[in-house]
Amino acid sequence: MDAPFINIELPITNRECCERSAKEVLKTIRPHWQQSAVLFEVYTAGITNKIMSAFVDPREKLEI
Repeated sequence: MDAPFINIELPITNRECCERSAKEVLKTIRPHWQQSAVLFEVYTAGITNKIMSAFVDPREKLEI
């Protein structure tokens, strides 16, 4: 199975814009997720990049 090409910019300087763009990606890779139920967690370990996870069930939240 080929991975789809998704040409969406994720602006890392504005969390709201980044999450909105991430939801656009999720529409393709997790189409069964309800957009209104998606939660995000931003991890602060990265210095030059942003690490974030998306989930709909808080029990699925990554512990990093």
